[in-house]
Amino acid sequence: MSMSPARARATRLPQLADDVRAGARCSRPEAPAADQWFRRDGENGTVWALRRAALIDYCASCPVLAQCREIGLRLDTPAADGDMVRGGMSGDQLSAMRRTRRHRDSIRRAIQADAQFREGEDEERRRIRQLTTLVARGSLSDPRADRPSLARRRAAEAADELQCLRTARRQRAGWMRAA
Repeated sequence: MSMSPARARATRLPQLADDVRAGARCSRPEAPAADQWFRRDGENGTVWALRRAALIDYCASCPVLAQCREIGLRLDTPAADGDMVRGGMSGDQLSAMRRTRRHRDSIRRAIQADAQFREGEDEERRRIRQLTTLVARGSLSDPRADRPSLARRRAAEAADELQCLRTARRQRAGWMRAA
């Protein structure tokens, strides 16, 4: 089962974040400390410009540079754009890229898709928890009773729905292809 373009866009942000956490050069022990990626309060402009250039150079050989840059375009706010480096770009460069029509429209659609995905995932997780509770309650009923209890019938229905939900989640995540 292939993933639709809309669904792919919606699942992209969590995947980008996972990729960056797993492979970014800046997450290695020898990398500059986290506070080095931002301009310090009162830092001289020339000093910041030199440090920023060194950080941008450091990013150049990062294996997840594109993913980090996309996260920067999606999430970072313009309030302090000039005072940071992300995805091999200064905050000003990211801000300028966000303002181009092509990127602005694309980012807006991606952010909307991310929000819809999170809302859908929350509803789906809530339903899975409800169904799991129903299945557990049904398993506590007495199996020796002459006729199946209402709790056991509901548990069986919940188990079927739970299986369908989990199968759909696995297909969306690509687990079925990997198995």
